Amino acid sequence: MAYALQLICLCLVLIGTAVGASPELPAISHAYLDSRGYPMLEITNRSPKSVSYSGYSAANLLFTIELLKEGKWVNADPGWCGNDVEFFELKPGSSTTVILLALEEADQPGNTIRLGFRFLMGAESEWTEKTPFYFAWSPPITFPLKPKS
Repeated sequence: MAYALQLICLCLVLIGTAVGASPELPAISHAYLDSRGYPMLEITNRSPKSVSYSGYSAANLLFTIELLKEGKWVNADPGWCGNDVEFFELKPGSSTTVILLALEEADQPGNTIRLGFRFLMGAESEWTEKTPFYFAWSPPITFPLKPKS
């Protein structure tokens, strides 16, 4: 059952389907460069419940990319391979630092992008077939990034 739900959730992640919005979605920080020069951002769970997300590791999440062109957001997704994707839990009040590895050509100087992340409310053990995905966008990210201040 849990494996089948993971496959359904992964398919929703990969095709970009979201079923709602919630004021309890995690907060997504502004992106910055870490001390090694990698683009990063932080996600904080503001909800009284755990939230779950998918990725290759707890710090390498799947996300959607949109590029700002002529005042409109357009899809610039890199596409994702579903191999080795897992679900990770972010407990209430906790944060995780995310490395932004798959920006493809979107990180060119002068580009402005935003990243969309998909979340499930609750821990994996709490999910049912009716557990919806929620979608949250990062603040706009303009390149080149600056180090965290």
